Amino acid sequence: MIWILLAVYAALCLGFAFGMLTAAFFRDHNDSAWDGAGPPPQEQRPTQRAGYNALPTYPRPAPPPSPPRRL
Repeated sequence: MIWILLAVYAALCLGFAFGMLTAAFFRDHNDSAWDGAGPPPQEQRPTQRAGYNALPTYPRPAPPPSPPRRL
């Protein structure tokens, strides 16, 4: 019984590893949009870095109202 479980586990691990290698291969070798004329297209880079200065994905709350000024 334990040998069947080990065989199933090994098959799952090998299938996962093969799937990851296949996905990486097709991610790196997907040249179908490039017809071979000129240099290959460059990767698209994000125009703004994620972090403190990144654009928020939610609306920012309004600032608190300023206290009334005395004349």
